[in-house]
Amino acid sequence: MQLVLDTRGIVVKKKNNCFWLATEANERIISPHKVSSIAITSNVMLSSAAIRLAIEHKIPIYFIDAYGRVEGQLWSASFGHLATVRRLQVSFVHTLLAASWVIDLFVAKASHQCQNLGFWANRHPAQKGLLNKAIADIDNQTVSLESYRKTTLEQCADTLRGLEGSAARAYWQALSQTMPLGWQFDNRNRHPAQDAFNACLNYTYGMLYTTVETALFSVGLDPYLGVFHADQYNKPTLSYDLIEPFRPWIDRMLTDLILNKQLDIDDFELSKDGGVLIGKANRRTLIVAYNEKMTEIADFANQRVSRRTHIYRYASRLVNTLEEIGKNEITDPKNLNL
Repeated sequence: MQLVLDTRGIVVKKKNNCFWLATEANERIISPHKVSSIAITSNVMLSSAAIRLAIEHKIPIYFIDAYGRVEGQLWSASFGHLATVRRLQVSFVHTLLAASWVIDLFVAKASHQCQNLGFWANRHPAQKGLLNKAIADIDNQTVSLESYRKTTLEQCADTLRGLEGSAARAYWQALSQTMPLGWQFDNRNRHPAQDAFNACLNYTYGMLYTTVETALFSVGLDPYLGVFHADQYNKPTLSYDLIEPFRPWIDRMLTDLILNKQLDIDDFELSKDGGVLIGKANRRTLIVAYNEKMTEIADFANQRVSRRTHIYRYASRLVNTLEEIGKNEITDPKNLNL
């Protein structure tokens, strides 16, 4: 699970080789074997022994702002130290396989988006026509994506962005129509969020980013050497790539919470910059729901594993692809954009 420290003044120490958490009201012991990452969203007291315990178990620690953005991070020096894998990452972006890998991510994302829209269409008969039209629009964009598998990213990146963007607009416009009063939104907006829905989505996407980044580190990949998002300086761009197929999981989780009235539309406030911030009760609901989502069992490559394991296996598959490229001497001119 992702351990989220969101209570001001909470003390975190090491006790009996476990994390010991204490507030004025209570205390708790958590085994490091149950923790995949630690997210700190408030001012807490974290002992050096607790930090070392996290390092020993390769548990990254993230410092996250009120919008769910990672401001800083600590991780073990042994994370992702494989220089050979990183060298292959640099070469990969110039190969014909890179565009196909990106298209696979977008196709998987589109498939999950259509599954979500189909589910909501069954729950909202009055909106079924609108939702089915959005599914058809996304399917059309997906078909267009397939025709670029034999090109390099340099040749097709702008086109892929356009197709993915068109599918996203159809998806979000249809989704907004299914939301109850107070939860509808004009468009997808990020930092700062301009409405309650996007505030919750940004916050939970932030948790998903940390899970993806941890998965990349765990298999020796460098999150800062992206493929599709490679042109963004000093950003974990490979995380931006790999997160795409898993975003719709969070969309579905959030809409379920809203439709089941588990989130309070009044538990929000405006920030100084005019953005929407989530109240503490809603943050706790989202954290619990996210951790439950990551442990939920689902199908992956003919196996039933947790959703968190899905993410780690996607990362592992990329490493396998890179290693196969290395074995087959990817410097062959047939496979490079020269």
